[in-house]
Amino acid sequence: LNPLGEVPEGAQVAVTLSKLFTTILGEWMYPLFMLVAFFAMFSTSYTVMDGFPRTFGEAWRIIRGQKLDSPQQKPVAYWIFMGFLSISALIVIFVFKNRPVELVLVAGVITFLLSPVYYLLNYYCVTRLIKDKELRPNQINRMLAILGIIAMTFGSIIYIYLQYIK
Repeated sequence: LNPLGEVPEGAQVAVTLSKLFTTILGEWMYPLFMLVAFFAMFSTSYTVMDGFPRTFGEAWRIIRGQKLDSPQQKPVAYWIFMGFLSISALIVIFVFKNRPVELVLVAGVITFLLSPVYYLLNYYCVTRLIKDKELRPNQINRMLAILGIIAMTFGSIIYIYLQYIK
């Protein structure tokens, strides 16, 4: 779109994308595109707002060795993370309100920088918390996982150095 001189902001990004589809496929595509875009955003938001707190709450419970009294009981960590996620989402909405491209770039960088932490937690879970040793990764997979953790950590360090220190 930049070569055409169009730089949409905010909700205009979705409208501009839908115009690209309608130009190629016809006017019938506009309502379909907008409907699919709405459901994609809604389902993503719903999944994140419910799935992340569940996952982190359950992981925190397992790591701390706590037992649930009933399957319906939600750990305190669920509600803490739900509150944190809600407040964080509101902050992101206000900070990146009219800059969706910048939001995607920042989200990508944050994901890249946090990936070593996720890899390390995953490694801990599959090598320590799986009771049946037959189900744990073999030695080769463990070494590959450690190499991946090291590579992503060095990649993150290099990125921080090149972007902020150099």
